[in-house]
Amino acid sequence: MPQNTKKNNQEPKKLDLRPLRYMGVVGQLGITIALPLVFMIFLAQWIMTNYIDSVWVLIFLIISGLVTGFRNAYRMIMKLRF
Repeated sequence: MPQNTKKNNQEPKKLDLRPLRYMGVVGQLGITIALPLVFMIFLAQWIMTNYIDSVWVLIFLIISGLVTGFRNAYRMIMKLRF
């Protein structure tokens, strides 16, 4: 007489990949915010060594890099909408 237990009839559980997806989104957000900021800092350094030696160039480009990074992150989050 065959034994029909729950153990034999259960299908294997599927692997839940949501935590990995969230970690990927957080990493992508970090890169989205950091890259414009780093680019603007290098651009400010180049401008300050070749053209204008003023700290205001650095401040302006850092603020514009932050604004650009957060704008890109906001657009990415609104596109994903989990």
